[in-house]
Amino acid sequence: MIYELAPTQFGVIAPLAEGVWTDRALIDSVAEGTRDARVFVDDAEQPRAAFLCVREGDYYLLGDPSPSPLRQFIKDTPGEAEVFNQIFAYFLPQAGWQEALAEDSEGAIEFFKVRAFRFLKRTIAPLEVWQKEARADVTVQQINEHLLRGVDEGRIHTNHEFSREHLEMIAGERFGFCVVVEGEVASVAWAYATSSRFSSLFIDTAEPFRRQGLATLACAAFIDYSLAHGMEPLWACLDSNLASAATALKLGFEEVAGRIESAWEPHGRNFKGPMGLWVKQEGGGSSPPGTTVWERKK
Repeated sequence: MIYELAPTQFGVIAPLAEGVWTDRALIDSVAEGTRDARVFVDDAEQPRAAFLCVREGDYYLLGDPSPSPLRQFIKDTPGEAEVFNQIFAYFLPQAGWQEALAEDSEGAIEFFKVRAFRFLKRTIAPLEVWQKEARADVTVQQINEHLLRGVDEGRIHTNHEFSREHLEMIAGERFGFCVVVEGEVASVAWAYATSSRFSSLFIDTAEPFRRQGLATLACAAFIDYSLAHGMEPLWACLDSNLASAATALKLGFEEVAGRIESAWEPHGRNFKGPMGLWVKQEGGGSSPPGTTVWERKK
């Protein structure tokens, strides 16, 4: 059997993330109870392995990848759990899980390497320093209600890459900065995830504005804000994205151990897991109150 934790129990997974840097902000936010997720573990009080299913469709595997009921649960992808039918990818920040999933899927899952970076300095050069490297007709603005008013009043224009809805989500749920060029949002750096200690930076620049130093400018503002609020910025990019890695290093990030991630929809489009393999019951045995017990049928 395995256990699905109640949100008040998520903190028990924190030790499993020690030494993990890629997406550490997101993992910690789950452990701290500030991120909507479902968490499955092999032991409800002292887990050796955990399977985190985050609302946005991220699936993190932490801890010991040795054969276990939890690994069997992931292999079976039971329909009763109602998590494997979403668009998702497996994120594997620790050694062993790629081999485990490859074995359990009989080689059907494709994997990619992701590089990770930490910003270990206490400060970053003032924005004016970075602005000298960018084109002159730009401004850096925090994504907040003031920016949204500018959009609503027509002074600032969005595009198909940065919609008003996306900017509103950042302003309401996270934080971020954008570079505005001639009244148009050209580059956006925002917090994909935050915890009490970390912020995960996500950067994107509209195609017509790339290779003009705008991403560096937006990221510098993001880093400065994170440090001022007690958060260490984190950065991740695909191994093939040399431009993103170069920008991270230019800003002062240091490379650390990365992760492996699977292709999106690793089990195929419109996947529906098999029914009848696992049953669940609320609590049971010596499990803590609020725990859901999942048991595989013989």
